[in-house]
Amino acid sequence: MNSRERFLEALELAGQGNAEAQSYVGRAYYLGDGVAENREEAIRWWTLAAERGDAKAQYNLGNRYLYGEGVSEDLAQTIKWWTRAAEQGLAEAQYNLGNHYYFGNGVPEDKKEAVRLWRSAAEQGLSMAQLNLGCAYDLGAGVPQDSKEAAEWLLAAARQGNAMAQFNLGCKYHAGDGVPEDKEEAVRWWTLSADQGTVEAQFNLGCCYHEGDGVPADEEAAVSWWLLAAEAGDENAIDKLKSVKDRHTDADAAAGIQG
Repeated sequence: MNSRERFLEALELAGQGNAEAQSYVGRAYYLGDGVAENREEAIRWWTLAAERGDAKAQYNLGNRYLYGEGVSEDLAQTIKWWTRAAEQGLAEAQYNLGNHYYFGNGVPEDKKEAVRLWRSAAEQGLSMAQLNLGCAYDLGAGVPQDSKEAAEWLLAAARQGNAMAQFNLGCKYHAGDGVPEDKEEAVRWWTLSADQGTVEAQFNLGCCYHEGDGVPADEEAAVSWWLLAAEAGDENAIDKLKSVKDRHTDADAAAGIQG
């Protein structure tokens, strides 16, 4: 069955009031999957599905009100539909709603409620919620500060490939914060994060290779990592590269070499 056939089959069911089919039709109109893209039609079908209790439609509808896609921006409507989806256990809605409670965006600031929502999403395996929960435990925000618990949630997210969790976990291993100090393990997690483009991890790796911290000293590798960070605008990496250049210039001058 091709995408057009799937759309037509879902459209027939949607017309009979099937909420899951209505949600699918809304998605098809939004993405132009089996039918011409039409944001207004997407909103219409998602609204029907959301009102019938479809959690994915409620979440998608909340997102559209957040960004003003096919409807006027309306944060109150976003919160309303995310809340309904979150109450049904949809992890993505719980995560987003938690972010809004944490910062008091569209709802009263409530870090305990943010943590409650993140925990529910994290226990379903959502890596961004696991990251946020780990950070909350690190900061003691909405929960008592607990470095060990923070490390456990960061590890859960890092194992799923979450780059920022990998970076934060590397920091914890480097400092021995909530985990045994292990510079080699810090380098391993920072490398995984840096390979995904995390500038802070790239800078830290440069320092490790420069100082022989958790890896054998390797000035060429240090410069390579600092170059990547510098290309992203990291001022610390730019300063490190300038220091390397200045040292080489002084060494050449002492040896009577002209560049």
